[in-house]
Amino acid sequence: MKTTQEIEDYIPKINRLIGIKKDDKWVTLRFIINISLSFNNEISFNKNIEFDGKNYKLEQITGFGKEYEDYTDLYSSMIEIFDNQAIKNKKDLNEKLEYHLLRGYEILNSSLKSKSNLYEFLLQEFY
Repeated sequence: MKTTQEIEDYIPKINRLIGIKKDDKWVTLRFIINISLSFNNEISFNKNIEFDGKNYKLEQITGFGKEYEDYTDLYSSMIEIFDNQAIKNKKDLNEKLEYHLLRGYEILNSSLKSKSNLYEFLLQEFY
């Protein structure tokens, strides 16, 4: 799964808001993807973005192949339900994860300001 440089630059901000160590980018990326999968409203953003950030292995994002931490099937199922489309292979899953990463980033970036409280945002949006 690829990211954009803009998302890579945004990760430290989210890490500070949720109290995650900077080495745990995978937690933040999962969080951003989960925001997308939890937010039903239509979001408009440029879907033809250049992925000029970093490349993450499926093992890092979903835990693919890890005995007790493999959430690949869970992410596949959530994405299939959200997008109403079957995921046929790992490439398809990677593309869908990238889409939801972009979507989740857009949701957070447009909703949170520099001094925003992430927990208040979550409470307002999902309560």
